[in-house]
Amino acid sequence: MIIPRKAYGLLLLVLVAGSLVLFSKTVGQSLAAYFFGPYAPVIPYTTHIVLFQFKDGTSPFAVKEVRLW
Repeated sequence: MIIPRKAYGLLLLVLVAGSLVLFSKTVGQSLAAYFFGPYAPVIPYTTHIVLFQFKDGTSPFAVKEVRLW
């Protein structure tokens, strides 16, 4: 399957959004309870995600400074 280069951003957005929905506390637990009943596994959920990218030429010091957070 060939994916056009312009569609990668949209594909990534759909994958991230779908993952957040499936692993959210309310939806994930509801789906697990629906399929497994009282034996539903406990599903960990995501509370916060931050995605960013450094520009070309960013100094290693700046990258290390941000990673310390």
